[in-house]
Amino acid sequence: MHIALFGASFDPPHAAHKKIVEQLLEQHLVDQVWLVPVKDHPFGKTLSDEKHRLAMVKLLEEAIDKPTKTRIEEYELHQDLPSYSFQTLTVLSAKYPEDTFSWVIGTDNLAHFHEWHEAQKLLEKFTVYVYPREGSDHESLLPGMKLIMNVPEVTVSSTDIRKKVLDGNSIAGLVEPSIAKYIKENGLYAAKP
Repeated sequence: MHIALFGASFDPPHAAHKKIVEQLLEQHLVDQVWLVPVKDHPFGKTLSDEKHRLAMVKLLEEAIDKPTKTRIEEYELHQDLPSYSFQTLTVLSAKYPEDTFSWVIGTDNLAHFHEWHEAQKLLEKFTVYVYPREGSDHESLLPGMKLIMNVPEVTVSSTDIRKKVLDGNSIAGLVEPSIAKYIKENGLYAAKP
């Protein structure tokens, strides 16, 4: 089985995350997509509590109409140190030797991909699928990368959603209704009183 690992902070998971999963499956690029929430970001981004991000990823997975084709992989959440994509791919490949693993990134990651831990080894050993994101160049694909074709560019970001919530603006259409409800009920991203 060919499995794409989709690692992200999912802070929060949004409509584009869902679309990427759906396109990978609809285009039969992979057999399954595993959502991999990070514990600590290797580049030092501040993230919301992992229990909230994991809960929201579960809500996202429930909204994807392919229940046998997706799962949540919590490997990185159980590590004491920041996890690296190459490490996660290597560990899961060893754990599931009968399967083939790939990684998924957006074109916004291309400019800094060379800074990733063991970037060259990752590309030599694994395929990296690249999803087009609005405003970022996809001409700089490296050997071992495959651009996902004939798909709408990602135009939404978790950063934008957090800012909208902070400013008191609607996030309808940007996240699943269940995730919008979860964000509101748990006071995520809102200004502190």
